Amino acid sequence: MKKLLLVSLMSSMLVSFSSSAHFQRPPMPEAEIVHSLRSLDLSKSQQEEIKLALKTFRTDSVDTDLRKSRRPAAFDESTGEKLDDATLVAVTEEKLTRFLTRRLAAAKLQNQIFNLLTDEQQAELASVESEKASFYEAKKSRKNRKEKPLPFSNLDLTAAQQDQIAALVDAQQSNHAQLHALMQAFSSEEQAIIRQAEFNDDAWQALTIKYQRDLVEQLLAKAKARQQLLGVLTDEQQAELKEKREWRHGPKQRDFHPQRRLM
Repeated sequence: MKKLLLVSLMSSMLVSFSSSAHFQRPPMPEAEIVHSLRSLDLSKSQQEEIKLALKTFRTDSVDTDLRKSRRPAAFDESTGEKLDDATLVAVTEEKLTRFLTRRLAAAKLQNQIFNLLTDEQQAELASVESEKASFYEAKKSRKNRKEKPLPFSNLDLTAAQQDQIAALVDAQQSNHAQLHALMQAFSSEEQAIIRQAEFNDDAWQALTIKYQRDLVEQLLAKAKARQQLLGVLTDEQQAELKEKREWRHGPKQRDFHPQRRLM
């Protein structure tokens, strides 16, 4: 009963996020926290304090999607023109700064909630999150083993274009693996900071400094790879691709749907 009550309280608060989120976007930190807490037998007092912490986090946070800011920008959003190297560096650093700002807020939220739990609940939560991480790693491994279609496979590509794209995709795999490994290492060290009696801002800032340069380099490589991939296409193919994407996604749905739930 307590678990059902917690789910009801939190999902009612988070529904405004889920109603506007695209189904392919990764879950936000609030949703991940709620999912992890479902297995715990929380008291009424704990439920209310967690609800208040989540509400404050949502109110204080500007970006509604934590990981969207990590997506590298390779083109000018207004003109569609390829960004030059200097602009690309500046945009990438700005996006990473926004991502880290939101990440810091999420880390403080997790620390606050972690310290609302008893020692037994903390141990149970650590076990649940470890199992969840193992599950997603195994899922990612299975997904990577499947043969994926080449990008732009819905366009009428020449054989030469297909070869170029295949070579670029192969070259990107190393970058993807390195970026994933960086974020895994960052998250692991971040958890050690989160699971303390008090959140140490200095330790968290030192952690970001430690990883920031490598993250910028990997994100720049990812953005330039996007530029290279689109550079294989002709102007006509790029226009066709844009048209197909606009038709597929359509206008953004902003209506509120109370029946949609994260939980």
